[in-house]
Amino acid sequence: MRIRGFTLLEILIALLIFSILSLLMMNGLHQVISIQEAVESKATELRDLQLTMLMLATDIEQMVERPITNKSGREESAFTGSATQMTFTHLGYIMPIAGFIGNQLQRSAYTLNHRTLTRTTWPVVDQAPSTQSHFRELLPNLSNVRFEYLGNDGKFSTSWPASNNPQETIPKAIRVYFSLAHWGQMSQLFLTPAALNEVTNA
Repeated sequence: MRIRGFTLLEILIALLIFSILSLLMMNGLHQVISIQEAVESKATELRDLQLTMLMLATDIEQMVERPITNKSGREESAFTGSATQMTFTHLGYIMPIAGFIGNQLQRSAYTLNHRTLTRTTWPVVDQAPSTQSHFRELLPNLSNVRFEYLGNDGKFSTSWPASNNPQETIPKAIRVYFSLAHWGQMSQLFLTPAALNEVTNA
């Protein structure tokens, strides 16, 4: 019996078909990986945004009218703010003191730093030269962040204390604008204890 093998032309055709199929599979795999990376990037950005909103809400709602003494020995207002940074005193972590649980005051600063929103905290409000701060990156790859502060006159300003009423200690509300790569521009309004007390007493 005569056994017939493959001719050179048949082998070349088979190799060509295999190469085309491999190229199609590689392109499909590359698209799947790209889609997965994009989905993971959006999920990470959404998680960071939700965590940042939660931290902002928690800190702002626990704000207190407590000036502090900084490392240089100078007094700082309970709340200071600009368009890209705000620093204030608030209730912090739970701390057991002499057999009971008490809230420890903290000082926190939210700052736009090289397109990243950061949070710096100090464990005590009246700081010694050796007091160490804690730095944390919250939201990277921001196009912009803007803080606005609501005064008793019902107007928002990008600086605090407000120039038209420097006697106000803390704003009634804080509006934050974020510009994110995947989500566009969004804003959130946070009420401070100054406004919440007015609502409670009304």
